[in-house]
Amino acid sequence: MRHRARIELSGRPTAEVIGALKEWLKRLDPADADHEHQVLEGLWVHQQHNVVDVDLLKRVLASQDFRARAAATRVLCYWRDRVPNSLGLLKGLAADPYPRVRLEAVRAASFYSVAEAVEVPLISAERPRTTTSTTRGTRP
Repeated sequence: MRHRARIELSGRPTAEVIGALKEWLKRLDPADADHEHQVLEGLWVHQQHNVVDVDLLKRVLASQDFRARAAATRVLCYWRDRVPNSLGLLKGLAADPYPRVRLEAVRAASFYSVAEAVEVPLISAERPRTTTSTTRGTRP
């Protein structure tokens, strides 16, 4: 359903969609269990309309939900040339406690042509591979 809504919005005038989206984002209830996902949906609409909103991106990159952070990291990859200090942001994400976020950061670093980008996988490699003390396939 949400995907179809984004498809419908992609055919509408960008200025109208982004204006309405900003108002919708302001009205979201932070206490709602879906709040983090709804903000992520707003980021995806920005991406679909090719409108970079650095503040919104950083908001989702700092989300409590690791899935939202991972998705926002992928958006950062696509916007890397239009986001100030994008490589610095990726370095921070490479140290995220969740492997999925780190994986997205390493993937995004592969799109950079500067030597400094190699630091992202090195930072990620310093972190544990799981978020819990037990992993599938090991004995207690």
